[in-house]
Amino acid sequence: MALEPAVDLYGTPKGWEIQIELYLQLLSDLPLDLLVLGVFHAMRNGAFFPKPSEIRAPATEELCRRRRAAMLLDMALKRARPALPDTAPPTDAQKREVDRIVAGLNLRPAARRRVTAADHQSMADELAQFRAKFNETTGEL
Repeated sequence: MALEPAVDLYGTPKGWEIQIELYLQLLSDLPLDLLVLGVFHAMRNGAFFPKPSEIRAPATEELCRRRRAAMLLDMALKRARPALPDTAPPTDAQKREVDRIVAGLNLRPAARRRVTAADHQSMADELAQFRAKFNETTGEL
């Protein structure tokens, strides 16, 4: 436990059996490395067993920085992932368009026949994503 060095140095405070639950609740959101940092900082600068606020103080800025970084990463991931297309089956028009594109790839006839319904769906989805992205950037298509 991160508070053991403080217990070793100062001994257990009066009513520790009751207080330990409160300490755990008040410090539960701190990652272990920041909790250890806070305990040692409080021990280095204090003459008595550290209070939860004295343990949190040196870790607060770093905790805020980490939370902000996690939020920014989450936002970046959401922006980087393409929007999931509707899962409706491809329309006949989409199938014809995929067939036209596949025919233009100069595939051998046997390879053309291997284009399955799942391929139609996948290609139609990719085509819809491409069109949406193209419209987004150019306002055309």
